[in-house]
Amino acid sequence: MSVVANVAPRKTVAMVDAALKGDFEKARDLHYELSPLVRAMFFETNPIPVKAAHKHLGLANGPLRLPLGEMSEANEAKLVQILEKLGERA
Repeated sequence: MSVVANVAPRKTVAMVDAALKGDFEKARDLHYELSPLVRAMFFETNPIPVKAAHKHLGLANGPLRLPLGEMSEANEAKLVQILEKLGERA
């Protein structure tokens, strides 16, 4: 299950489609475009970053169960910046 596909499904599908069609240059470009988000999904323990991203995107995210807590403000700010740069929205 792709963590990034839950946050940036359109770009993830475009990357896979490009690769399946043999357009590896486009697939590589999308891979590098998604790379900051991939790293951000591991700023903290999964699923904390995914739920924080969903919250920012206005998607259902549900509460975290103990022992997990909310994402740190610093990491969430970096995550939001990455999402905005990617142009991701619900």
